[in-house]
Amino acid sequence: QTLITLASGFILLRYIPSVIVLSYVLLGSTLLTILFVLILFSLFIMPVSFSLDFKIWKRFLKLSWPLGLTTLFAAVYIYIDSVMMGFWGQIIQVGWYNAAYRIVGVLMITSSLIGASFFSILSKLFNESKEEFYKIFKYYLKIMIFLSLFAVILGIPLSSHIINILYGEAFLPAVFALQILIIMAALYSIYNTFYLGLIAGNEQKKVFWISFIGAITNIVFNFILIPKYSLYGAASATLITYIVLLVLSYQSFKHYVKNKNN
Repeated sequence: QTLITLASGFILLRYIPSVIVLSYVLLGSTLLTILFVLILFSLFIMPVSFSLDFKIWKRFLKLSWPLGLTTLFAAVYIYIDSVMMGFWGQIIQVGWYNAAYRIVGVLMITSSLIGASFFSILSKLFNESKEEFYKIFKYYLKIMIFLSLFAVILGIPLSSHIINILYGEAFLPAVFALQILIIMAALYSIYNTFYLGLIAGNEQKKVFWISFIGAITNIVFNFILIPKYSLYGAASATLITYIVLLVLSYQSFKHYVKNKNN
């Protein structure tokens, strides 16, 4: 996919330099990659066939729609603050804020990958062994708390050096936003633990409502804080959002998932 994107992008953008052309390049490379994977799968593993079974579709849609909308709400936490700052003409501040967000994005992706490695075993154990489920869950939670504290203790004092090394002195106004977002990323890592625990416990609808409340919280606090505090307000709104998400997910996990096993 990378080779297709680079080759076609270089050729097309050389003659038609446009953001729209770039989007078509990305779309085309993705479609070609999917086609290539399907062909390889059919040749070397088993033939791929397509059929419609509405009963199966209905079952999977019933299970998946809360998580689909949850993903949509999560996009609000990530993008709406930058959109609002841009709408209010804070273009330079958007650059500073996104620079800080890219750094903590590494922390958030790392915690998500760790969570993905635990999720399958948690889902399996939830219906098989209460004792083993909580044993693994507590182990996972301890890991995330430790890594979160490590990131906060190490990241906040070094934030100015990190910004300066990665982006230069022109981005030093992003330091305070980065410090706020480091705390946010730490809370995200712990929240994600309970989020995955709820999904493993088949509480997708609870996850949906928690994410919905988080999205509303984020929008409201962005409206309140961004006009006055700019990127620092956006970072604070995101931090407040994840505090709300963590509290709600913890309470829901404690109430619904544990009750299922009692």
